[in-house]
Parts: sequence; C-alpha cells; structure tokens
Amino acid sequence: MEKKKEIVYIDSERKYRKKAKSAFEEVGYRAILCRSGVEGLQKIALKKPDVVIVDYHLSDVSGEEVYTRFLTDQRFRVMRDIPFIALTNNGKVDRSKLYNLGFSACLGKPFRPRELVEFVEDVFA
Repeated sequence: MEKKKEIVYIDSERKYRKKAKSAFEEVGYRAILCRSGVEGLQKIALKKPDVVIVDYHLSDVSGEEVYTRFLTDQRFRVMRDIPFIALTNNGKVDRSKLYNLGFSACLGKPFRPRELVEFVEDVFA
C-alpha cells in the first residue's frame, strides 16, 4: 500500500489552515498544520514531507526566510528536493524573486480549496 502524501502547511491564519486541512484530507493527503515558520521547520525535520506550503507573511518570519533556513540548515541537507509552494497576498510579493530562490509555485490568497489541491498535484506530477 502506498504511503499517504504528507504536506506541511505553514500559515498564521487559522481559517486557511482549516481550509487546507479539509481540502487535503478530502483527497487522501495528510496535512501537517503549522502556525509559524519555526514550528514549520521543526515539522519538516521531523516528518520529511512530500511538499511544503508556506505563507509569505507569517507572524514570526517570512515564508522566504523559512525557505532560506531550509536551504542553509544542515538538518535539511538530504531533503533539498522537497518542493516549496509560496502563498502570497495577490501580487504583493515579487513572484519572480521567489521562483529565482527555488520555490516551485506561488499561489495567491484567498484561494479555493480545489485550487490548492491542484497546485500540489501539479508539483507532484
């Protein structure tokens, strides 16, 4: 039996965490929800997920900072192929900069649950 795909979802906003959890579980993925960048990095190290989704505007650090720490921290050296998706507030972030850093995709907020799942499935493909 194939292991469920695991997604670390990092967002300070509870309503988006709830929306993501229900969307992912509906299609058979396991959602690991995090409220902060620091918590997200801890969960990534512990769970080694299939994909990470991080809001650009977190309460503690930026999504860009989470990704930069992921790339430079030796704990993640063997996990560098995990795709990262950035959540942005509709064009208020330089998407080309995020792509140049190495993000796999950028999705604007607010999003529809199905749209979020489709972004993740495109990254898995």
